[in-house]
Amino acid sequence: MSRKKAKGYQVNPKNTPTGMSWGTCTPFALSSTIGEDKETGNLIFYEDSKISNKLVDISIGGNGRKMHQISMHLPYKSIYEILTEQFKDRIHLYRANEFI
Repeated sequence: MSRKKAKGYQVNPKNTPTGMSWGTCTPFALSSTIGEDKETGNLIFYEDSKISNKLVDISIGGNGRKMHQISMHLPYKSIYEILTEQFKDRIHLYRANEFI
């Protein structure tokens, strides 16, 4: 997605990634949707040192009413660690105005 298109991106129920529905979006996208010429080329993870070790409540994704009732708790920094293990160089860490 171009920078211009990204700036104009509007949150919309029709724009949810495969395997998720409005209200069940998760940082853990399906492996089949991440990569060159796929639904999502790369992911950007925002590092927030204030909550790095705090437990966060995140959706596990999925479709259907029941999926709105299921979530998991894990340390915020674990999200980045899990994504990096799964997707390697497709995960980009964002810290205060810089990409690492």
